[in-house]
Amino acid sequence: MKRFVLALFAMLMMVAVYADNPIEITLGSKGFLKDYASANVEIDFSKTIYKEKELLMESLTEEEFERYTSKAIGAFAEAFNHNSKRLKIDNSEDARYAIDIEVDKIDYFFSVMSLVPGHKHTFFGTITVTNLDTAEIVCEMIVTRLKGGRDFSLEDSFYKCFAELGKELAKL
Repeated sequence: MKRFVLALFAMLMMVAVYADNPIEITLGSKGFLKDYASANVEIDFSKTIYKEKELLMESLTEEEFERYTSKAIGAFAEAFNHNSKRLKIDNSEDARYAIDIEVDKIDYFFSVMSLVPGHKHTFFGTITVTNLDTAEIVCEMIVTRLKGGRDFSLEDSFYKCFAELGKELAKL
């Protein structure tokens, strides 16, 4: 009986550890996610600190920077649209919402001693959602330590981090 109780307690502790949501709403509500509407997304990488050392723009060549950022936006939009039942990102002119993501920091490390060894990225930033019809801020969120990218390829790990952000935002 003791073993059963201890095993049940360990399982509940694991669920509590993995249930933590890294996205915290600081202003407004997540009601915009329930609208049958479209949204535009823009990700600002201009002040992004990468690998805890320097700006992302400075650590990559211009060609790499363009490729990383454009594919990150695509990965975010694809994952968001796949997981969202109503609001869709399509970057159209008649969109109702604008989702602006400011990337503050992206941590990176290579893990050998984990279940899935490889490159891993962690996202920190802020998300602001604006209603384009009224020009008012509908929701503001802070993202703290979103663990997303895990892959053997450094570049794919970067994209998977933004795909995880899209998935988590749609699941709010």
